[in-house]
Amino acid sequence: MKIDWLLFFEKIGIIKINNPREFKIQNSILNKKFENRRL
Repeated sequence: MKIDWLLFFEKIGIIKINNPREFKIQNSILNKKFENRRL
């Protein structure tokens, strides 16, 4: 089952789609967290 990640994150309040700038900030924070987990 494919998860719509944008919808998922929006539901738990991490990403607000209606604010693209904030979306980019949150997205880069998420990416850093995932990268830290990989290391």
